[in-house]
Amino acid sequence: MAQSSNWLNSLVTNPWFSIISLMIGVLGVILSIYIHLKSKKVKRPFYAFSSYTLEPKVQKLEMSYNSHKIERLTFTNLVFWKAGKDTIHNKDIAAGDPLKIRLSGNHKILDVKLVYESDKINQFNYNIDNVQSEISFSFDYLDKDDGVIMQIVHTGKHSDFQISGTIKGAGKIKLFYDEKPIWLKKLTNIFPDRINWMTLLLSVCLNIFLLNSRIIPYKFTLFIILVIIFIMCISLIVRLIDIIYSSKYYIVSKPKYFKDFETKSWID
Repeated sequence: MAQSSNWLNSLVTNPWFSIISLMIGVLGVILSIYIHLKSKKVKRPFYAFSSYTLEPKVQKLEMSYNSHKIERLTFTNLVFWKAGKDTIHNKDIAAGDPLKIRLSGNHKILDVKLVYESDKINQFNYNIDNVQSEISFSFDYLDKDDGVIMQIVHTGKHSDFQISGTIKGAGKIKLFYDEKPIWLKKLTNIFPDRINWMTLLLSVCLNIFLLNSRIIPYKFTLFIILVIIFIMCISLIVRLIDIIYSSKYYIVSKPKYFKDFETKSWID
């Protein structure tokens, strides 16, 4: 028992113990700041789309568009925007892989409508190639959260809709994922970013007070400090998991007009 008490005393009074606990807190804070700044200094173009298809279920019922018989009529709503702080210029669009919307198979593009622009100064424009069943689009520049919502009317299915293109410094435009697993949402709610700041401050204060206190027992002091270190470590691990998952599935915040894309059908 005496040996155990001596070991605890030597551990708690060891200056390296305080230094290590302090370094863990500092590391968590630095990591949070670094990731926060890095996420805002990249060119990250994203897109999302949803489709609504009209297809006759009755055998003798026929559909036509502009006097031409069609098998189905699909309305696809597309939102395209840029996340991150760095500006994307027109010259950043790779010449070898321009921004395009394609329909696989022999399906046709019937109509295209630009239903929303976050800023007309971006000079977003598009060209329809009915022969290739594709739409090429471009812009002058895009700042953070600049983007558009388009409606494409075509004869294909949701799975026939394809989007491609490469931005220099960002790679290929990416499909937007906004849902994290429930377990990850719960963990990030329990251990938010600000907990690193709180535990760091608490660690410094308690280390100064407890290690110099003659009233509080060493075992209680050790227990409190270990709990603080444990919380900091768990918070750091949760933050790393969140970063890795978000990076893998390109999870970013939605622009304000994304709500319009989700709630409005845009079908006149």
